[in-house]
Amino acid sequence: MVDNDLNLISEKSLKQATDLTKKVFGYDHKMNSTDIIHFFDQIKVCSIATVKKSGAPHVVPSSFIYLNGKIYLNTNKASMRYKNHKNSKLVAITILDGFNTVIIEGKHKILGNTKTFINTEIMIKFIDKYNRKRKIQDSVIVEINIDKLFSYKIKKAV
Repeated sequence: MVDNDLNLISEKSLKQATDLTKKVFGYDHKMNSTDIIHFFDQIKVCSIATVKKSGAPHVVPSSFIYLNGKIYLNTNKASMRYKNHKNSKLVAITILDGFNTVIIEGKHKILGNTKTFINTEIMIKFIDKYNRKRKIQDSVIVEINIDKLFSYKIKKAV
């Protein structure tokens, strides 16, 4: 089950984390899988970090969707991000709304030209989330496999 996978990834990530990370993103503030999926569906923009050929980081804002345990985004073939995807499979993503945050580390895979995804569940979710058709000329769909996940949710005062 996909929801349970997010909980398992989050638990494993916390177990492997530093003491400070455990304190900040630990059990008092972490989101459960239902909260995370709702957060993904509500937030429109993430920051994605890729690795340049020189080894330097490159961070850009991006639209995204979450579907069946993976993050999807599209990128233009002329972009630095696309070139970086060809250099390294590693990515980091931050999705935030105020202090509520999800941080993801993972590996990406370029699935193919956006035109081939027109009537797929991926494109339908993009259209539903953003209420507009995607620009498809010279763009590709990128799939992110989630290897690590940390979340932080502000607790409401009682």
